[in-house]
Amino acid sequence: RRVHGRLTVNGAMLRRKTKRTLVALALVGAGIFFFLQDRAEPHEPPPHVDLTRHETALANHGGEQDGGKSSSSSARPNVDALARIDLPGASPWQLHGFIGRKADGTPAFKYGPAPPASDYARDLMGNGFNARMSDSISLDRNVSDYRDPFCKTVAFDLARLPTAAVVFVFHNEWLSTLLRSVHSVLNRSPPQLLKEIVLVDDGSISEWLKGPLEEYIKLLPKVKLTRLAKRSGLVKARIRGFETATADVVVVLDSHIEVQPGWLEPMLQRIYEEPHAVIMPQIDSIVPETMEPQAGGIGCSLGFLWSLVEHGIADQEAFTKLRKNPADPIGTPTHAGGLFALRRDYFFELGGYDPAWGFWGAENLECSFRIWQCGGRLE
Repeated sequence: RRVHGRLTVNGAMLRRKTKRTLVALALVGAGIFFFLQDRAEPHEPPPHVDLTRHETALANHGGEQDGGKSSSSSARPNVDALARIDLPGASPWQLHGFIGRKADGTPAFKYGPAPPASDYARDLMGNGFNARMSDSISLDRNVSDYRDPFCKTVAFDLARLPTAAVVFVFHNEWLSTLLRSVHSVLNRSPPQLLKEIVLVDDGSISEWLKGPLEEYIKLLPKVKLTRLAKRSGLVKARIRGFETATADVVVVLDSHIEVQPGWLEPMLQRIYEEPHAVIMPQIDSIVPETMEPQAGGIGCSLGFLWSLVEHGIADQEAFTKLRKNPADPIGTPTHAGGLFALRRDYFFELGGYDPAWGFWGAENLECSFRIWQCGGRLE
């Protein structure tokens, strides 16, 4: 379950808090924190999750195998989700086929040459990343797969999993970065699972997010746009996203991410097993000056400082020993706020966000505490 971002998820995403790194989202299970011990239970994979290799499924669709014995099981679910779809251009890197194409089949977004090396401090102003470099990169670029090798062997029965809506909230986001986030989710999400992408505009004034954005998303499947009449803040915009979404599960992502292969299925699998689980992905990074994805970013375990911001903490050995394999989830006291998934109905059962919250800051901690106090799990 990796995302680069806060420019990637098993992709990439840009961290606006520090404006130093773009982070990638990866949903990877880990250990559980010490004060959650009474809630932590080791678990075996349910019978419909195949923990053996899936070369057969890949071979049937021209995928590249990475070693190991081929299985003879014909009933094994196809992790790449290609067996049950028939979309022009569908491949392991573009599960929804060709997207963002004009009537003549050519891409509607034209990216230019990479800008020359220059004053990076100037290039990072306004966005926290090199916008000119972003404009020189394909919306459909392949990002590296940083998952643990074991996680790449897990196949999921997609027919059993809940559907997902991905919600992006943005305010004056750079157009190429926003569109690359959307393309990334479409390219690496099984069509059977991804019901919709909801774009929530929190009062943007940038012209490229008016007509140009509206015209472009007409070329994309499953994308809907809703706008707040004036800038109302992150919390109210997210509430609009949850209200607009119709899928079983809502996945909240920052608007400057890229997801890695297999990013969505593990989250939905865990929520299928435990409907009161709220899942935070592993977040890798994107170098803001060069837009290059890299492994490492926000870990799986987050606590908080008394200044009420989340803070990375070490996985506790007492709980990592409970894990049976690298794909098992890791409990965490708090979550990062910008990237998480939970059932839509459970969000409203918890009371949703307090609409009195305004812009970024501390809403993730309040929500984290409520999840644990109300019988849920944060992993």
